Amino acid sequence: MEIRVNITKSYLFIIIGAILLIGSFIFVFAYNNPPVGGNPTVMGHSIDEVYGFPNCNATQSLVHNSSGWGCSNLITTINYVRKNITFSLSSPDSVTYSCQNINLQDYCADEDGCDIRLEMQNKNDGYDQVRTIDEHIYMEQSSMSGNKNSGIYGWTRQEGGGDYSWITGTSGQYTLFDPWSWVWMLNYAHSYCPGQTGTGPAYADPYVFNFMGNPSINTKVIVYD
Repeated sequence: MEIRVNITKSYLFIIIGAILLIGSFIFVFAYNNPPVGGNPTVMGHSIDEVYGFPNCNATQSLVHNSSGWGCSNLITTINYVRKNITFSLSSPDSVTYSCQNINLQDYCADEDGCDIRLEMQNKNDGYDQVRTIDEHIYMEQSSMSGNKNSGIYGWTRQEGGGDYSWITGTSGQYTLFDPWSWVWMLNYAHSYCPGQTGTGPAYADPYVFNFMGNPSINTKVIVYD
């Protein structure tokens, strides 16, 4: 028995085109999109495998160096903590001032000065009133001025406005800041400080300061280099 199939040229081209189109779909489906890598979903190898690319995850990018292709992290975590010292001013009652003497040479004496953050709460206020403020301090640098006069000249710039000029290491008594009369920074011991009889002389050490807190205020002081 003889079976004859007559295919005209036009139908032949259509059949060949259909075969090529189906083959291209199978080829594309067998590969993953670079540069993700991983196993193909159906068959064959991924583009990454064909070209020797490594498998990079979602947080990495494909890079090339002298060693060949590799993965580089897109996100780098940097943990940076400024050098700081923290202390509190808290009165045991509503009449006694709280005072602490602190040496700040390691924090405020260098070329970038220091920042002092005050976090305060009025413990007697019926609404639990809180306030915060930053004090920016810079002290004279002998490498920049040659220290032409006695003592260490300093400047305080108070956040929100307010400037204080002062000199430490001499007999002069200065207030470096006193926002809302809640907290004071002084270069001497105030007569309000516990155990202090009268106002004390200015400290000979230019980097020693007295922090004094209002009896009604609890304060956390953070000094950042």
